[in-house]
Amino acid sequence: MNVKNMFYGAILVSAVWAVILLSWFESSLTLSDYLRYESVILIPCLLWVAVYGLGKLYLQRTSN
Repeated sequence: MNVKNMFYGAILVSAVWAVILLSWFESSLTLSDYLRYESVILIPCLLWVAVYGLGKLYLQRTSN
């Protein structure tokens, strides 16, 4: 899997999570609440993409 596709996947997951949160809280969700809940999903996704990308880059460099 391509690292760029994984990054877009992480953004897609966060967008779906935003829709779920907005429908769950309806209109009582403030921006700070949204960012707190969003960071629960988005930060691990982006960390996974970064670790995967660096690992893939490392394997490409060591295999040559």
